[in-house]
Amino acid sequence: RLTRLASGSLVLGKFPAPAPQTAPLAPADFPYQKVKGTNIEISLVDEGLKKVFVLRVPALEVAKPASGDALQIHVEGALKTSGIEDLASVKSPEFPFRGTMHLKGFSPLVGTGSASVGPAPVADLQAVITSFLPGSAGKIECQEGTAEAGVVFSSMTQGPPTGKAWSKLRGVNLLFPATQLRMRGVSGDLEGTTAGPPANLKIEGSAKFPSGQIVAPISATNKSAYAFPFQNLSAIFRFADGTFAITDARTNVFGGTLKGNGTIDSRQTPVRFDMRVTGEALRTEAFL
Repeated sequence: RLTRLASGSLVLGKFPAPAPQTAPLAPADFPYQKVKGTNIEISLVDEGLKKVFVLRVPALEVAKPASGDALQIHVEGALKTSGIEDLASVKSPEFPFRGTMHLKGFSPLVGTGSASVGPAPVADLQAVITSFLPGSAGKIECQEGTAEAGVVFSSMTQGPPTGKAWSKLRGVNLLFPATQLRMRGVSGDLEGTTAGPPANLKIEGSAKFPSGQIVAPISATNKSAYAFPFQNLSAIFRFADGTFAITDARTNVFGGTLKGNGTIDSRQTPVRFDMRVTGEALRTEAFL
């Protein structure tokens, strides 16, 4: 059992040992070359977010290379998340999970590795995102389509890991409830770097979407909407402190090019959008 404190530190739970003086303190002290397990359940208790992340593992393998200075861990299974008090009573969706780790120390945990979840229905995966970013609840609704995401971390010491993250969206529909702005049929890739604990996560990266459609309401009282098909949408983004900033966004639409920058502040209710957009060589007849 692992527990992530509110500060972001990971604490390894107690486990049986023959005697305190013989408990493994480093990979070199691990007495076996390879260990395999089946039907394992691993729980990560997040005291900061009041969440439990449960990994159900049909098979787990831990191997010590010939050098003896590290442990190689490979795991595949299903991941689900719920509130600490709801774990037994609420049935949560489960998602395919894969992970590897090159572990060099036990306490604190020191190592490198990767982890990924999905592909799975994007609406279900949103539950995982909301667990890590509780402030995002109700800001964006994911409808239809599938998604998968992962992270490659370069270090994990007494603080939370830092590394690179990626996500793939396929045929996803998005709704921003505060403005009724919709994005339909979105497929594309996002990649970036991450830093900080989940409750204060910072992400910087880029996004590319070959095609899709933006549906914008005419007004707050008029249910009619304009549909804008787009191609080759790309942007640089940064998420920090509840604000999603977009820079150097550009896309092909109406025979021309749209360029823009903006911010989405999810801390405000309703969500605040600030956008600055310019157009080049747009065909006016395409609006009609």
